[in-house]
Amino acid sequence: MKRKRSDPHREWLKSTYRDMVGYVVRVNPGLNVNQITEQVTAIRPKWKELTAGYGEQKGWEFPKGEPERKTVSRHLRELIEAGDVVGVGGLFIPLHKHLEEQAGRLDRLVHKVLSSRRYEPWNIPYAAAAAGCYILSQPAWSHEKFEGLFHIQLERFKNELFWFDDILRFAISDAKLSPRVYSKNQINIDLLKQGWERCFDDTQLFVFAVAVSPPRLLEFLTTQPGRVLAEQRLQQSWKHIVEHAEGDVERFHLEKLSGEGEK
Repeated sequence: MKRKRSDPHREWLKSTYRDMVGYVVRVNPGLNVNQITEQVTAIRPKWKELTAGYGEQKGWEFPKGEPERKTVSRHLRELIEAGDVVGVGGLFIPLHKHLEEQAGRLDRLVHKVLSSRRYEPWNIPYAAAAAGCYILSQPAWSHEKFEGLFHIQLERFKNELFWFDDILRFAISDAKLSPRVYSKNQINIDLLKQGWERCFDDTQLFVFAVAVSPPRLLEFLTTQPGRVLAEQRLQQSWKHIVEHAEGDVERFHLEKLSGEGEK
């Protein structure tokens, strides 16, 4: 069977359109596919001025007509697979620039807070040597004003038996633990020990730390990607959020929101 001969001009077109899509995402982060397509159409006549070496090989030019949305979508998928772009709620952001600019600030703050070692341990009496929660904030101890937020996480951590479900899921999917470890409403301790040792080996401790910067989170939520993600999430969870909040009011005898200050 004969191999299909590559078309240099076609390959040049693919490469150039991909470069244009990447350029638009870098210069205008947070656009959707339609907006990126419009931007690619707008810069195509100026591409020779924006880049060096445009079509120098054989004086190649772009075909007549405007770039199609499906073409831009294909190149976005390729850029995502290459790790150059990330999709956020249907919007696209350059990954490296986003991480360098945004993560650096958070990393430095987290390192500062962790280095201070001024944490509040929340131990679990019946399993104090097995698992615990450690709360830190900046300024130190400012979290005391909203400890209820962390109580929610602590209750979730306890109710899920310290990620027991997730540990079993991982160990079984990684072929370290037999799915027969639990049968007829009983745990097979021998199988549990064997799988546990294969999975964790000599690991004595793991810490999974999460960090949230309230002002930066609010700033993110006011951006187009943040708002899209938040609204998508609330479509699924808002009813449950309100129900749980009303339950907390009853449970902890809190005051209900009066509505004052709402717009």
